[in-house]
Amino acid sequence: MKICIISTGRSGSTSLYQLIKKHLPIDYYTITEPWNKGWKRNNELTGTELDIILKHNNVFIKTIVGQLPENENIKTFENWLFTFFDKIILLDRLDDMSQVESMAWHGLFNRGKSWHEKEFYDLEKIPKDVIDKQKSTLNDRKNIINDYSIQYNKKIYYYEDIFIYHSMGVINEIFDSLGLKLNEKYLVEYVISKEKKVRINKDEIKLI
Repeated sequence: MKICIISTGRSGSTSLYQLIKKHLPIDYYTITEPWNKGWKRNNELTGTELDIILKHNNVFIKTIVGQLPENENIKTFENWLFTFFDKIILLDRLDDMSQVESMAWHGLFNRGKSWHEKEFYDLEKIPKDVIDKQKSTLNDRKNIINDYSIQYNKKIYYYEDIFIYHSMGVINEIFDSLGLKLNEKYLVEYVISKEKKVRINKDEIKLI
């Protein structure tokens, strides 16, 4: 089976990806953000990430709205995504401002570094024009993922339902759609536990 998570940024897609990955057989080829131009990769096969993905029958990827292969037409690429993959999971976040702040902070201060380490966001250090630019970018990407939902008849799942409210109805719906039996140990590790949460409060800094 070919599975793809398509997400807006800072929506918990990495944790959801890792949770699902833990449940897949070892013959799956898995890769996160294959078309993230900010990442350098050492591919185990010769060719582009797209070439590698096409060679596998069992594939699981996570990608972010707006990321696509070099020199690829966006409409052609989108049509390929929704044709090639058997299961598409759309993921977004309802709290727009938290997304904007996170993208702005990491874009300014964490270029070339991990975006998944615990950190306090000192929002006073982020210029207003950076916040405004991220608001515009996020709005565009939310419009795109909403268009995907309508055009391809796909439900959008939300960060809050999975990682804040821990809605078992939502989580089981995702796993049932993939034909996977949810392992409670991994659910606790990647969803319920706060260990994977990146943003922390100022009074939590001393606890890291």
